[in-house]
Amino acid sequence: MRLMASAAVCALFFTAVAGAEASVDCGALAAMSDGWSVSPSAQQGLDPQLICSIGPALAKLTAADPHGVVVIRHGVLVYEQYFAGEDVRGWTSLGVVPHDANTLHNI
Repeated sequence: MRLMASAAVCALFFTAVAGAEASVDCGALAAMSDGWSVSPSAQQGLDPQLICSIGPALAKLTAADPHGVVVIRHGVLVYEQYFAGEDVRGWTSLGVVPHDANTLHNI
């Protein structure tokens, strides 16, 4: 009987921990055929809440016009987010462009 009670408590604990980790998960990265391995930030020793706060903080910096942010840790992609914003090619304004992993940029 104690064994069953202990197993039930452990199951509840692991369910609660998994739910807590999911709440700071800002989206699983899609593996692309671009040569980058992907990993959750916590597995690379980074604070998931801090990493997940990067995108919302940058989105508020509209005057900075961020196009995207990519975080690499130990050679592994742990965070990637892109934003819509003003873009220019050469001397021509393209207006507001939705940026993503495949958007080319003049650097």
